[in-house]
Amino acid sequence: MKPSTIHALAESRIKEARARGLFDDLPGAGEPLPEDRVKVEPGGDRMAARVASMVGHVPLEIQLGRRIKELRLLAFERKLTEAESKELRDASIRLAVLHQTAGRHLTASKVPFMPG
Repeated sequence: MKPSTIHALAESRIKEARARGLFDDLPGAGEPLPEDRVKVEPGGDRMAARVASMVGHVPLEIQLGRRIKELRLLAFERKLTEAESKELRDASIRLAVLHQTAGRHLTASKVPFMPG
């Protein structure tokens, strides 16, 4: 089926269900929808991101960002070990490459701190 055919079929079934009153007593009727916690870049695959979120998948970009933040905070408390410094550099480079590949270049304010 073509997407337009699927869309037309879905709209038709929604109209039929509405006419039969199947949407009348749904929980939360008349209330605003809850905020969608899944943020997807324009043109991104929202459904895939929602499914991944529901099963507990954390995107690599988020994992790297969290680890970079942890290591940056640790660097303010004490001198990082050589392994931690290497992990911070590697994670920062990987995150920058992910952003660049996706066409989202890091601005100067978002470049992860890398201790000397």
